[in-house]
Amino acid sequence: MARFKLKESKKELTSYAGLSLIGQCLEVVNVEAIVDGRIPVSLGP
Repeated sequence: MARFKLKESKKELTSYAGLSLIGQCLEVVNVEAIVDGRIPVSLGP
């Protein structure tokens, strides 16, 4: 798993910039154990 170091910057971030951090957080809390597997999930178009 990749590790991220956060620091202040004057660079502009896109709306997708935080997705990798969110993914890492979800992996840490083990979402599969929390979410009810009987709820259907869309796999995309």
